[in-house]
Amino acid sequence: MPQIMAFQAAKLPDAVQVNEEGKKRKPPAGGSAPSDNRIDLRRDCELLSMLQHSCEVARPNEPGSVVTCWPVRRLFRRCQDRKGPFMVETTAWEGFEGCPADNPKGLEQAVENKRPVVGKASAWHKGYWS
Repeated sequence: MPQIMAFQAAKLPDAVQVNEEGKKRKPPAGGSAPSDNRIDLRRDCELLSMLQHSCEVARPNEPGSVVTCWPVRRLFRRCQDRKGPFMVETTAWEGFEGCPADNPKGLEQAVENKRPVVGKASAWHKGYWS
């Protein structure tokens, strides 16, 4: 797996112009890309959303311990270059102030009431987490 460089969320529109091999991405032939030949995350890439849960086991070594989970919404863009489709996680980029993708149409708003879901740990949790 190629090494991925860290960058600020605001730099994602520039970072997506280069593939994992360090080569400039080329928009698909016949696409709507302007003369600068850049892939525009908002214009060219479909917005997708996935809900995951981040969970904590209060006392991992005790059977029946309380498990608390919080919803975590993650956002992605499905893009296309001349080599085919690729996915970009955009969670941090979509949310930064002034982002051009703020409040995109058709996107379900982030979980507004982030109340935890609480349950009991099973023997499986104890074995898995120890």
